[in-house]
Amino acid sequence: MNSDLGPLLPRLHTLAENITNLHLPDTPHRTTLELFRLSMLIWLNRMAGSTLEPQSTTDARVQRALHILSDLKTCPRQLPLFIIGCEARTDEDRCMILELMNRTEASASSRSMFIVKALTEAVWKQDDLAGERELGYREKITAIVSVCSLLPTFA
Repeated sequence: MNSDLGPLLPRLHTLAENITNLHLPDTPHRTTLELFRLSMLIWLNRMAGSTLEPQSTTDARVQRALHILSDLKTCPRQLPLFIIGCEARTDEDRCMILELMNRTEASASSRSMFIVKALTEAVWKQDDLAGERELGYREKITAIVSVCSLLPTFA
């Protein structure tokens, strides 16, 4: 599955280690920085076919990120919201993500949250249609993003 990543795996391991060990300054933006860190580590491991760390570590990162998101009033940073939102498996987590997206969209700082919401819901639909069958993360994300006429800026 990941034979095409062969020569890149050592570099991906190093990148994941650097992100993991990155010092987060004690600033008002620390929560946002932590969301970016968690989402990047989740994304890297998923894109590498879960070869960078044990599944239990990624699952713990997902739960931590979902907990952080559940405490926020808004989340104007679309990239971590999309990556973490795609990980929501339960109705409760999905409702929390949708409510956060709705609150963010209603806020003055929102930009094109409807695109992120549509992409996230498309990922959930693919996961639900697959049932117990595991979909390839790279293929799923690539397929969903490639059919979009508008892409989020993720800035």
